[in-house]
Amino acid sequence: YADTAGFSNDFERPNAWRYRDYVIRSFNRDKPFDQFIYEQLAGDEILEARDRQIGVASKAFDLTPFEHSSPSELLVAAGYLRMGPWEHTGMSVMALTRQQFLDDVVNSVGETFLGTTLRCCQCHDHKFDPMPTLDYYRMQAVFAPVQFAERDAPFEDWEPTAGLEEQKARILKLIEDPGIELHIHENATEREIEDAMKGVTKVINKQTSIRERQQYRYDPLAFSVYNGPIDLKYRSNNARHPLPAPKQRTGEVQQVALLKAGALETPGDIVTPGVLSALPDSNDFAQKTEWNSIPNDLHGRRLALARWIASPENPLTARVIVNRIWQWHFGTGIAENPNNFGKTGKKPTHPELLDWLAIDFLEHGWTLKRTHRQIMLSETYQQSGLPADPELSAKVDPANKLLSWFPPRRLSAEEIRDSMLALSGELNPEMFGVPIRPAINREVAFQPRHVMGSVAPAYQPSQTPAERNRRTIYALKVRTLRDPMLEVFDQPNADNSCERRDSSTVTPQVFGLFNAQNSYDRALAMASRISDEADRPEQRGRRAFELAYGRQPAEEELAACLVHVRQLTAHYQTQPAARQEFPPFIIREMVEEMTGITFQWKEQLDVYQQYVPDFQAADASPEIRAWADLCLVLMNSNEFLYVY
Repeated sequence: YADTAGFSNDFERPNAWRYRDYVIRSFNRDKPFDQFIYEQLAGDEILEARDRQIGVASKAFDLTPFEHSSPSELLVAAGYLRMGPWEHTGMSVMALTRQQFLDDVVNSVGETFLGTTLRCCQCHDHKFDPMPTLDYYRMQAVFAPVQFAERDAPFEDWEPTAGLEEQKARILKLIEDPGIELHIHENATEREIEDAMKGVTKVINKQTSIRERQQYRYDPLAFSVYNGPIDLKYRSNNARHPLPAPKQRTGEVQQVALLKAGALETPGDIVTPGVLSALPDSNDFAQKTEWNSIPNDLHGRRLALARWIASPENPLTARVIVNRIWQWHFGTGIAENPNNFGKTGKKPTHPELLDWLAIDFLEHGWTLKRTHRQIMLSETYQQSGLPADPELSAKVDPANKLLSWFPPRRLSAEEIRDSMLALSGELNPEMFGVPIRPAINREVAFQPRHVMGSVAPAYQPSQTPAERNRRTIYALKVRTLRDPMLEVFDQPNADNSCERRDSSTVTPQVFGLFNAQNSYDRALAMASRISDEADRPEQRGRRAFELAYGRQPAEEELAACLVHVRQLTAHYQTQPAARQEFPPFIIREMVEEMTGITFQWKEQLDVYQQYVPDFQAADASPEIRAWADLCLVLMNSNEFLYVY
């Protein structure tokens, strides 16, 4: 998931946030996982089948679970198919970009729901698993009718819409007046000035086109799909792609050929839609059934694929998702490669347990919350984080594959940020809505982010602490601009499905967590919180440990902390803190690509002109600043960063 498309232009996807909210709400409401699959793969087809009886030639499609699903929910859910990085800028690359989409969506579906890396058989029959190249391109043919559009989808009652008009008004104002002017040095020649105006004009045009897309973020639109022939007028750089008229959505569907060696230049035979033939009863060439058959029509291909994937007859789907749930709790799945259940993936350590969890999951209505509960109430999950017999464990099972003790897990990047906000009392628990922009390292925020031919506007954080300090999952996710703090703690890129996050321990993490302004701001807010909640130093120290570690400090820990705070209080009484300044504009620089002339421009920072800062050290007493240093240490400890 990301809010931009990636690649050289990194186009905005202004309505992608509604898909993010759909996923969160589905998990929170414990939507049956089979229904969740149907909606993401074929939400638009379900809507058509339910409301217009299109593409329902078989009684095998039971639409009862979707009777109460709103049209908006179904259209937003189908945005899953468009979440991969992708751009298309003209007819000259139509065949290539279209193939990139088909490759990405097939592999994403294979890894996500089937634990199968299908890209391996793009060029040749799979070397290790029983998957011929024919299966790969038949799966691609399932998605051949898919076309992109931002479709009308009224906001739901649960979606927050307050303030959208004001936010849109800001974007419209910036379209009218981008706040950019040429900045030239005293000795510039007329030719240099002329070339530099050309460059600034490109900057203005690029930033205007970016904001023309951003304005739709606040409109009731779904980042979605429809079925039809290839739309020859589609361009990624268009501000919006409305649903074409009905007559433009009929016609010949794109044909998919088996590409020899995976090359567009060597097409082979035309293929029809199909599924993985190696799974039991899935080979429609051997025996055609309602379950394994995909229609070769304009409508209903994805609905049939969803039926095949989300069926109890499919041996992969339930095992894949319960394995992921296990991994979320223990750090490692029962099968260690959750995206690869093939021969090259690691074998499950407890295959009978994986089978039992999958069967239990199916027998109880595909409910995720029940599976979470089953795992968390188990004795295995409730074990100590230390082995009962360290010597025996080191000898018999040094990697703890058999789970004789609970394996410690470091918090993920997003969990670290959210936990720091929770400790400081600043975390805004509001759910859903348009992306927020947290404060990030200003050197990164202000450096020119190049897009094709020019640069994007400077990154500015959201105006108020209440907006900035929401959970990280609601932060704007730009593929070509990553938050350094999250990146250094192994947040994966958004270009591929990440089966399991790395958990590295590297030196830059120290600078990101201990020395960063964001970390200190959280520590200062936490110090202010414990000072408000407790009067005596001993009480404040105990409260700090309670918030950070969920326990009371040992007496020697508390004593050391109090000595440290007294010493720092005395130090800060003679060292006043400087107040943070927030620039109303910046001077930016780049090289004009056609002339090679370096030019500068002055860019107004409209958010910073009305910025509401976090609590600052300049407003804090020496004692609170001393407690802030202690809080910063607590936030940098293993006991805070790891789940034991």
